[in-house]
Amino acid sequence: MLDSYCTEAFFAEESPSDCRFSDGSLRTQLGLGPGNQQVNVSLRGNLTASGDGQEVLYWDTTGDDTGLVESSGDTHLTRGDPVPTSRPSVTSVRVVTLDGEDVTLFVEMW
Repeated sequence: MLDSYCTEAFFAEESPSDCRFSDGSLRTQLGLGPGNQQVNVSLRGNLTASGDGQEVLYWDTTGDDTGLVESSGDTHLTRGDPVPTSRPSVTSVRVVTLDGEDVTLFVEMW
């Protein structure tokens, strides 16, 4: 189960003192050393009956439906460069709970 406040802060590239991660780049926050590897972290899911379950989700704090949303919101729940289709990559996938919903955490490196 992910903490909603800290998860939104992570993807908004903020580092509140009451969250368990430090300020810095995505690479630094993930403990990656210097090198040529790139990384992308995203939360994806399907919160409605339509879609394929692979949409990158948003966190909304100002709309009618605050919290986890599918189509638009204040914070897009992805960080890092887009994964290129022309290069080999490695993907780690975990199902997590955020805002009462099961969503999928993707960490992709290339």
